[in-house]
Amino acid sequence: MDCERYRVMISKKLDGELGQKEEAELERHLAQCSDCSRFYELASEMVIAHEAMPEVEPPPALLPSIISATTAREDEGFSLSRWLRVAVTAASIATVLLGFVVGERLAKLYIAPEDNTVAIEETLGLDYLSDNPPGSVGYALIASSGGGQNE
Repeated sequence: MDCERYRVMISKKLDGELGQKEEAELERHLAQCSDCSRFYELASEMVIAHEAMPEVEPPPALLPSIISATTAREDEGFSLSRWLRVAVTAASIATVLLGFVVGERLAKLYIAPEDNTVAIEETLGLDYLSDNPPGSVGYALIASSGGGQNE
């Protein structure tokens, strides 16, 4: 079974973004797959716990303390001269533009124009850019529920 696909559907369901047809398909899968059922329970509990948490206001002294801490550094001689600020900004812009040029060339090299169905993430080895990247809540839930290994 393709449990990762169903776990994405679970996330969509909890966000209220799942269509009726997909929801029926998901319900059939949950009836058969104990791993995904457990994932759905854990994710539902997490959403309920998050919604039950009260909104917290930051203390009134927080903003003034941040401002005083950052201005104190400038008073101590940490401020950059104007030409250095311009140079850093120009270098940043040049880096972004170069990134676009290099990215376009890599895409032309590694993706055949006649086969636009190939995922760029797979081709360039960027599979960590998934719906549940390592370190995310979804990844933790998948790991804690057995990883979706059905046989």
